[in-house]
Amino acid sequence: MKIVNHLLRKAGDCKPGDRVCFDAPSAMYLIEAVEETHMGMVRHQHPGGSSTYWADDLLWVEVPNG
Repeated sequence: MKIVNHLLRKAGDCKPGDRVCFDAPSAMYLIEAVEETHMGMVRHQHPGGSSTYWADDLLWVEVPNG
């Protein structure tokens, strides 16, 4: 994956509208909602379901018009 036009962001700092990117294009997703679980983890709701992370986990997020 090219990291141009992307930045590392903590999962807990992501917000709806952010596009989370991975090496596999099929794994990328657009966050629709963010919630905190009862265990203190962060859940990103997206069209394919949801993904859960610890708040300090780092994710590549696409920078719009970057």
